[in-house]
Amino acid sequence: MKSQNRIKLLYFVDREDGRDVEMFLPICFYLREKLNADIKMSIFYDAHQIKYYKPDIVFLPNTVGAEYYYLIAKLCSERDIPVFALDSEGNFRTDGKFDFWGYNIGKNYFQEFVCCWSERTRDYLKEKAPKYAEKIVATGNPGVDRYKIYDFISKEAYLKQKGKENYKYVVGYAAWAFAKIYYPQGKIDMIGYFDGDESRLETIEPQRKQVEEVLKFAIENNPDTLFILKIHPLERKLHEEKRGVNECDNLEHYENVIIEYDEYNISDLIHICDLWTSFESTTAMEAWLLNKESMIILTDPNFSPSLKLSKYDEAQPIVDSGEKFQQYFQQFKLTGRLEDFHSQSMRDIRNKIVAPIFGFSDGMNHLRVMKYLIEVIEQLPERKSIYKTNFRFWLLHYLIQIGKPIMKIPGVENFWKFKKFKWVFRSFRFLNFEQYYQEKRPYFEAFYEKNDLDRKINEENLLDELTLHNK
Repeated sequence: MKSQNRIKLLYFVDREDGRDVEMFLPICFYLREKLNADIKMSIFYDAHQIKYYKPDIVFLPNTVGAEYYYLIAKLCSERDIPVFALDSEGNFRTDGKFDFWGYNIGKNYFQEFVCCWSERTRDYLKEKAPKYAEKIVATGNPGVDRYKIYDFISKEAYLKQKGKENYKYVVGYAAWAFAKIYYPQGKIDMIGYFDGDESRLETIEPQRKQVEEVLKFAIENNPDTLFILKIHPLERKLHEEKRGVNECDNLEHYENVIIEYDEYNISDLIHICDLWTSFESTTAMEAWLLNKESMIILTDPNFSPSLKLSKYDEAQPIVDSGEKFQQYFQQFKLTGRLEDFHSQSMRDIRNKIVAPIFGFSDGMNHLRVMKYLIEVIEQLPERKSIYKTNFRFWLLHYLIQIGKPIMKIPGVENFWKFKKFKWVFRSFRFLNFEQYYQEKRPYFEAFYEKNDLDRKINEENLLDELTLHNK
């Protein structure tokens, strides 16, 4: 039987920043500040921490997107350790073409609840996995709560940090994963993107060059404008070995260009910009949530098989050439707005896009998650969790321990046998998470105070009200 002592939660994740951490942060705030929970973070390869830490609950970004998330969830289920998981890739296709089980080869939901981003995906999963229907709920994406809660870095502060104060305008661009075709799993992903048509891979490089030309034209014809080119996160590994295979690398030499990798959160970068652009990216929606105007660079309307579903091309002005970019941007400089972006038709489409994807944009998706996490917490006294050693996890834990001093030897991490593992050791300690949490904590406190959330939760059953759509 579990005791009613301080709740211990162990969160497995693959890195200490980025999407999965942003999704967890508002939940972490509630657990720590409202429930006095003890929270530990661990890289997912070190699942032996379950044996050491003996958590009441194991928390995961998902149970399908990586093999170790699946294995951890399966092990916990077998040992009556409750698993609570979010959905890192919650905006998936519901036309039958997306494998929503991923690495979960047994097609079993081991988590206590399946937290969907939207009612659209909730209803789809209920239909496809009816035996789990009662645990499938729509909570919204807690990662988007930050748009209503945080203050972001200002343009002035960013320009000062970069020594670029002389620029009047800032334009951002979210890179696409053109370089995926240069590594095996990425190539498989791209074949899936083209609905199994491998011949379409030949269209990627010509398309990359066309997008690069549009950006080059814009950069050269707007010397008063700083262009922030944000590399796609899936190209992180590739950039340590190969450059010039995306649409941004060849533009880095321009004085008015900054290439961004992971130094700044994508939300901060969008907030900095006067105008946001992309090839085909969900960051466009993030720009809308931050009240930023956007454009889509689309030189070949037949390239993407997913635009028909996403409708990004109907929700924002289309740029099909450098000249068209310049035409729109000149209008923005003169009037401070893109007239087409504010048309009623585009505004209606954007509204229809956001709700089925993110679910809700009121800053309270983390509270919808907490409604169900609290149900799990309340049932803890009835659990009889087992924390015995799992050989595979034990072996990997000690391989990591052996590897830590070896990886500190100068030059070792660049040796071909070790190179692909060095990110594990860089992410291992989660040294920056606590500092990041303390930076964001005042924003959460202000949001709760402004919206009188503590009282509404305790006296007005706010958590029940926020989840009525699941009844």
